[in-house]
Amino acid sequence: MDYIEIDHLVYGEPVDPRIVESLIQLDLVDTCRMKDDLILIAEADCEEFRAMLRLMVELEINSNGVATIIHMRRRMKQLIAEVKQLRQLGK
Repeated sequence: MDYIEIDHLVYGEPVDPRIVESLIQLDLVDTCRMKDDLILIAEADCEEFRAMLRLMVELEINSNGVATIIHMRRRMKQLIAEVKQLRQLGK
């Protein structure tokens, strides 16, 4: 699995390390810590991690709210995939 530095995810914009840490503690994305305290995010989780950052930074939603929203978002994606699959079976 490929990992990306958080700085590359946010395009070099400064992000409060406390926000990053609180998102990582939610355990919703795959992370890897390097020896020099560099935090890497799995490439597959980058889109969700950016969304989580936006929710906390721009909308000022707390970490519990972010976790709830991400769980709902994942469930919606599953339901959409199921509907598409059922439509294919009906053809």
